[in-house]
Amino acid sequence: MNPFLFAALGLLGGLVFGLVVAWGWVGLLVAAIGVVVMLAGAFLPTMLRGLFGLAIVGFLLSFVIAGGLTLL
Repeated sequence: MNPFLFAALGLLGGLVFGLVVAWGWVGLLVAAIGVVVMLAGAFLPTMLRGLFGLAIVGFLLSFVIAGGLTLL
């Protein structure tokens, strides 16, 4: 797979999941399971480590985006 596409997919996935969590469309249990999966994927030595790392960055960035959109 193309490394740029791999990075973009992880970042986009983290952004979407983070916005869904930030706006309250999923419950606390689903959000907790998603965060545990992202953290486990980022720390376990697998091929998908970079994907999950960028998904975490996207997840954190989505809360900044959600806060900015709330102010509008």
